[in-house]
Amino acid sequence: MDRTTIYDHIKSIESNEVKLYSFLYDLIYNEESNDVSFLEKLYSSFLLDDRSEIKRIAIYALLFGLKIQKDRYKNFALDNLQDTENDYDLRLTCISGIGQAYRNTREPLILSILSTLYNDSTEDLNIRAECFSSMMRVYGLDSKEMVKKNNCIIVSFEDIEQDNFNDELNNIAVIIEKRV
Repeated sequence: MDRTTIYDHIKSIESNEVKLYSFLYDLIYNEESNDVSFLEKLYSSFLLDDRSEIKRIAIYALLFGLKIQKDRYKNFALDNLQDTENDYDLRLTCISGIGQAYRNTREPLILSILSTLYNDSTEDLNIRAECFSSMMRVYGLDSKEMVKKNNCIIVSFEDIEQDNFNDELNNIAVIIEKRV
């Protein structure tokens, strides 16, 4: 599908949130759409959409799908994941997207925010669990390493065997402290 066809199709379905979401999602995985700069421009145009589902697919594509590391998208995700008034699924998508795009970067600001939310006892438990997993990814652990250390897949907060991650958590605390 060429760019003109993509833009025309989006224009024809733009008012239908479900169809637009579905099309934008499918486009991420369409083998023909491998022009990253085009896709970045397209998805970034939806970041300020009023509909949280459309924002969600946009940040998902930029961070999780395309793994673009730009301050604009990082800040968008960090702002939205910290806003407790935001849509729950948007917050989760921002957290997982940050974890994917910034995997193994040990980015102090990201680690600090994820750690703060993970340790916030008033925060939703699923948000806290996703913060933990994403924090470990940013620190440098992949999914297999997390499962091996945890002795099970982390699906919920209750699954986290925090004592098994003491070395990582201590190292993350040092990284965060150096930031200040």
